[in-house]
Amino acid sequence: VLENVFIPYQLKMEIKKIDSFKNEKYATAMKESLLALSEFTNTRVTLNYDEATKKFKFIFPPNPEVLRTTITLPTDLAERLGFGLVDSVNRDRTEGDRVDDDFDVTKTETMARALGYDTGMILVTNESKTSNTLIGISDQLMCTVYPNAVGVYSISPLENCFEPPTMSLPNFFSGGQNDVSVPYKLYRFLDNNEPAKLDWKIGAFVCGQLRGLKPDQQV
Repeated sequence: VLENVFIPYQLKMEIKKIDSFKNEKYATAMKESLLALSEFTNTRVTLNYDEATKKFKFIFPPNPEVLRTTITLPTDLAERLGFGLVDSVNRDRTEGDRVDDDFDVTKTETMARALGYDTGMILVTNESKTSNTLIGISDQLMCTVYPNAVGVYSISPLENCFEPPTMSLPNFFSGGQNDVSVPYKLYRFLDNNEPAKLDWKIGAFVCGQLRGLKPDQQV
């Protein structure tokens, strides 16, 4: 490693849906991806799975010259491995929580569908921008999402005339920080049609793609 900060390429893990319900299959797929990462970086990073405790654990290299080894994960993958809704794993916490994989898939999908239909429409707002277009909500409205047949929320194409929602990033110093924080808030409507913050007792994650455009560029 010649530079102070070294970032390798993004790896894609592939697994069949039928195999994703079993921890052992997930561990095998993760190890294959981490092996490719280790070969590219010449630094061994692997994953162990304890079948007795049903816990995943990352093994980082003991090289004292590598001070901050971090594995960046999508939040849905981190939750699947028992690390909650985080975006990275490092030496501060190498072992995740217990992940039970002996569950009924049909029952889980039924519960997710019931939760979605009980919640109803969800409003997604941009906390970094203010607006007075909504009653009781001072943030800028990004979009609204609706539950589908399996309980997964998605944006209806008709809502935005077949165009994705757009927004402006908050002010930041390009030379003083590596990441730009884009805070979102989620709201639902109560039975009396009053907006309230979404307060699920279970974790949730968002899948999507952010595309950056120059201010003078037209969408």
